[in-house]
Amino acid sequence: MIMRPRRLTLLVLMLSIGSFTVPFTAAQTASNLATDLVSTVESIRGTGGNGIKGGEPSPPTDTDGDGVTDGADLCPNTPSGESVDSEGCSSSQKDSDGDGVTNDADLCPDTPSGETVDSDGCSASQRDPEAVVRQVYEDDVNALILSTAGGCTSSGCHGRAGAPGGLRLYSAGEDNSTQLNYESFLRYIESNSADKLVTKISGGSGHGGGRRYASDSPEYAIIEAWAISVEALP
Repeated sequence: MIMRPRRLTLLVLMLSIGSFTVPFTAAQTASNLATDLVSTVESIRGTGGNGIKGGEPSPPTDTDGDGVTDGADLCPNTPSGESVDSEGCSSSQKDSDGDGVTNDADLCPDTPSGETVDSDGCSASQRDPEAVVRQVYEDDVNALILSTAGGCTSSGCHGRAGAPGGLRLYSAGEDNSTQLNYESFLRYIESNSADKLVTKISGGSGHGGGRRYASDSPEYAIIEAWAISVEALP
């Protein structure tokens, strides 16, 4: 019902909740009717009476069903079935060391701040040193050794039995050449030194194959860094 007059005649409103009855009597304007009504109802709710819509507080909700109510849940939308901590966060929602890999997939927790990690959440300082040396050889060094421009795996160089210095190398067409070359370099560096290896690669120390990579080239820098790391292995 819409009341149009500016000033209403005497209005008597009886609000009954159980046995609680409140007379609401006023000569009101249309503008304060709603305000007074709401104020009265809210004061009645404060008595704790039952039967009033909204009189009882709403039960806490737990939208993602992880056992932590929404008001305390710092990680909403937890995947179903995942265990959570007191803040409502599962391991798939947390990244404790801040390396960009969530805890559930992070094989190396507590990565030092600022270090770059791989897909497993591990930085170079957290990996097994020998595994890192092996990986760098496979990813970067072996291709340089096999290169027709700078490598030396031909039969006239180190690609034969009884190769100079005992450094027998294998071409890409030979079975398991990457592993065989890796092992050959490890033996050579252990028997001689990283410095001797890179000196020969740059054409020094009377290398019969001449200069393979200039000492100021990026290729030389990669091989040198790798060889020094091999020498430093425990």
